[in-house]
Amino acid sequence: MDSVFYLNNINMEYSFYKLLPQLPHVPNEIFHSVDLERKPTDMEIGYYRTRKLKNWYGREMDSLVNIRTKHNAFEKWVHENIVKDTIDAGVNYVVYDREDRLQGSTGAHTDGIRNFTVIYNIKTGGPNATTCYWQERDQDLLRPPKTQGEDLSKLMYWDGIFIPERTWCLLDTRVLHSVEHLTSTRISFQISLNEHSW
Repeated sequence: MDSVFYLNNINMEYSFYKLLPQLPHVPNEIFHSVDLERKPTDMEIGYYRTRKLKNWYGREMDSLVNIRTKHNAFEKWVHENIVKDTIDAGVNYVVYDREDRLQGSTGAHTDGIRNFTVIYNIKTGGPNATTCYWQERDQDLLRPPKTQGEDLSKLMYWDGIFIPERTWCLLDTRVLHSVEHLTSTRISFQISLNEHSW
């Protein structure tokens, strides 16, 4: 990551994310049922937002967009094996479409309809694709839903994690977060929650 991303290296005792190795793996028949070649353009869950990023990788650019889709078999399996009380459960695509071969970013944001997500990557989006956490200068760490952090010069980097394939990870989506260093399409199962017991 460019040094601009490391504006603040203070060690803060806040759990932005947590790996959940105790959760059962998604069964192979559900895992392999996801269309890896799909490039969805319409949201089936949540809301669609293209961010106009400033100072990102030293330039202005459009963000890559999270597009969430339904997957009934996965949602049913989640309710039977992981957690019954969900907002939704489906498949998230971040379609990498950079013809100029630049690294992609989703841009910093808080989610619109959930406080937490539990993610299980099918495809990581590249060997360095990192979920990053940010704080906007002079703003609280926890922000309202749908907050956008589109100007990198106003953000302080806190923490980040590379989430391997087939690994459950709980993410706090009330804090500005983005996925950085995307060099291919990222596909993941996601469970949306307002509360959790982990």
